[in-house]
Amino acid sequence: MEIMHLGISSFKIKFKMGTVLVADPYDPKDAGMPFAKEKADLVTVSCNKKSHNFVEGITGPVKREELFVVEEEGEYEVGGVEIMALKSDEENLMMVIRENGITVCHLGVLSEMLSEKQIEVIGSVDVLLL
Repeated sequence: MEIMHLGISSFKIKFKMGTVLVADPYDPKDAGMPFAKEKADLVTVSCNKKSHNFVEGITGPVKREELFVVEEEGEYEVGGVEIMALKSDEENLMMVIRENGITVCHLGVLSEMLSEKQIEVIGSVDVLLL
């Protein structure tokens, strides 16, 4: 697994099997900084602000036929990647991403301390993205 910070709270994760995920792509006009067009199979969106949900900045899938976007609470499995999207408050989704025995947690736009219950649900994490 390879993880690259793209700016603000955006990250690109390349998984061992070749699947690519981009978390929180941002609008360069809103952010005041460039955002390179990225190719990805999966996009996770933590909130509805343009600095976190610029899905149109993603040019399309790498290994899949269509781009898959996670922007609602729930559990997903896409191409061997498991994603659990959890609300931390009314506006933010945290993403717990698992692939090949490695767990990554992207906290998105976290604005408060996690509760004991949220920590328990997230579980053990190998990589924490803030």
